[in-house]
Amino acid sequence: MDENRSKWRPGIPEYTEEDILQGNELHKFCANTVAQHMQDKEGYTIEGLILESNAPVQIVANKDGKRTLVLVAGAVYPHMGKISYKTKKMFSDYCISVGVAPYFASVGLMPIDTQRCEAGLALKFDGFYMKYTGNEDLSFVKEPEAEDDEYRAYCVEQLIECYFNGDFSKIYDKFDENIQLHSMWVLEPKVGKSALVDYYNGKGESLRRSRTKMVGNCVITTNEVIKKNGNVGLFTPSGRVAALIGQEIDGQTNWVFIMPKFNDENKIVEISINDPAFFNFTPYYAYD
Repeated sequence: MDENRSKWRPGIPEYTEEDILQGNELHKFCANTVAQHMQDKEGYTIEGLILESNAPVQIVANKDGKRTLVLVAGAVYPHMGKISYKTKKMFSDYCISVGVAPYFASVGLMPIDTQRCEAGLALKFDGFYMKYTGNEDLSFVKEPEAEDDEYRAYCVEQLIECYFNGDFSKIYDKFDENIQLHSMWVLEPKVGKSALVDYYNGKGESLRRSRTKMVGNCVITTNEVIKKNGNVGLFTPSGRVAALIGQEIDGQTNWVFIMPKFNDENKIVEISINDPAFFNFTPYYAYD
């Protein structure tokens, strides 16, 4: 968006929730930029956009008679739009099954105003610098390995799946031998791999027995200065991937925020479980 079109004065103005560019509107805004580039620079014919609530936008494009679908995810500085391994794999499998080429476009928005940029605040009708480096070919999506950049997010995604299935056995090989678990709802920390295996075996049995519905998603923490409730303030590095898990009981959903910490070998050395009300975060499109 052109700098001169910003309707906002410098600094952090008075604004409402409706003024924030987020969710599907943010993805659509980014998708229009990607579509314009594909049309003007790469010779594609843009046939349209596929919009779904709170999900990345798909661009439908055609070049030389071959149809392409591009999944677009946007994020606000200092982040870039991300999707998980599972989302990539599902999207790739679908596109290949219907004979279209699958791609992913990651876009980053930087507000032109310095204060809004530092605050990660994207407002509608503001001016932005945009970072977009081209489309990633998803014709073949391999499972991330420990040395891959996406591996830690993949581990969080696997943890979410364990909660959904009530079976945590597939995550145990990712635990360091000296792993610790800290929870607002567990009085004493769990220390050591065997202690956490016992804890999660019991947790899995409880989830299977209760047969309650689980909901959840990967999220990215967005601020180093975290929300404060009462006299409590939590601090965590911006950009860490975590799990937001909800359990529906008697028509009410109880949420927890689960943040793994990794060592240099990408083994999980700590799991922190807290009330999500303390944290600022944005979706990381793993379970759309």
